[in-house]
Amino acid sequence: MADDEANPDLDTLAGAETEAARKALNEAWLAFESAKSAAAHLAAALGSGKEAAPELARQARERLSEGIGAFADAAPQAAAHTVEEPLALAKAYLTEQARERPLTTLMTAVGAGFFLGVLMTGRRR
Repeated sequence: MADDEANPDLDTLAGAETEAARKALNEAWLAFESAKSAAAHLAAALGSGKEAAPELARQARERLSEGIGAFADAAPQAAAHTVEEPLALAKAYLTEQARERPLTTLMTAVGAGFFLGVLMTGRRR
């Protein structure tokens, strides 16, 4: 009779194990279906990404071209603005020096002219 009493426990244990296996299998199936759905959405997104890529590249080229154009338009003005102040200061300084020391300024100009003339003509033999 001990064998008869052990069989109901085995059946109960086998039933519980079968139920746990069935539950795990069901959860695995749901996870598989979810992954399959995610893969389908990813494939759709990649497909529309392939279609959208040329348009995005065109828009990027347009914006880059506009940015370069704006920079090209603004660069000469910025360069002129950057150079204006030092040139004005140099002009004021030279004007002041010419008024204070006219003879020195004249001799400096003659010397610079002579030097530039020698450089530009070179030596003649």
